[in-house]
Amino acid sequence: MWNEINKRAVLISDIGILFLTKMCKWEINLKKLYLLILALFLIPSITLAEIITENRWDSLNSNGWWMSRELGVVETISDSTAPDPHNVLRFTYPAGFTNDGNSPGLVGIELGSVAPTELWVQFWFKYSSNYIPQITANKIYYITNHVAQDAGAPDANNILVLTTSGSLIPRLGIAGGVATLYGNVNNGANFHISKGVWHKMVTYQHVNSNGNDGVFRMWIDDVMYFDYTGLPFRISSKFGGKDIFDGFKFDPVYGGANPSQPNLPADQYFYIDETIISTTPISGGNKSIPTMIPSPPKNLIIGQ
Repeated sequence: MWNEINKRAVLISDIGILFLTKMCKWEINLKKLYLLILALFLIPSITLAEIITENRWDSLNSNGWWMSRELGVVETISDSTAPDPHNVLRFTYPAGFTNDGNSPGLVGIELGSVAPTELWVQFWFKYSSNYIPQITANKIYYITNHVAQDAGAPDANNILVLTTSGSLIPRLGIAGGVATLYGNVNNGANFHISKGVWHKMVTYQHVNSNGNDGVFRMWIDDVMYFDYTGLPFRISSKFGGKDIFDGFKFDPVYGGANPSQPNLPADQYFYIDETIISTTPISGGNKSIPTMIPSPPKNLIIGQ
């Protein structure tokens, strides 16, 4: 049949559609037409992650991030064991480091221009194999709402802090001592983070309104350990009614209060790699960014 008619092939978006001209009968491969329709109409409508920042830590001040050194060292180094061995972010607690609530430094990003009410955060992290946990707390990151500080609530701008206990069990702190929460699914209250190996963390947080309706969920290495709703991340009288997250910072504060614990005997480290902050789901949480389109019907031909 194909040799009996005059035909012309037109390639559109790498999808083979044959348009047959000067013929009394025509046939269109439905599979190719289906893919073309998806490409032109459906694919743009698929909701992909609205990524605020994706940082592979090629430098300390890239992609809108800022850095402030405190009592230790903050730097980017190579690590052959990392998910991205080219560069990782390393916080150094030098020998003699005290345990009374100090930090090597902090690295953060402002979110006010985005004004998100919910955040998905994904990153890889590692404690050095010789890491001695501070008995009170080993903080990882803070999420902020600076209207709190502007309203005169001391330190209440840190409305959410993710930390670990003295035995490296993850926990969530809510500003003002409102609540300290441990994992509530998959035995999360007894899950200990192992040292010397990389772990992937994914968290989801939704700011509350004027009631106790905040949400926090967390996965480590694709296992959910936190699934909380009804949380009071912010209090209207303190935070001025601004229902957004306006900042994120890695600030691995060592402790808070425990004078009986001796100072560190040797340098120890906390590492971060491949960091993504998004307003929509990131692959690895309870949802995934769509990566495939449906398969079209097979062996169907439209003809006349």
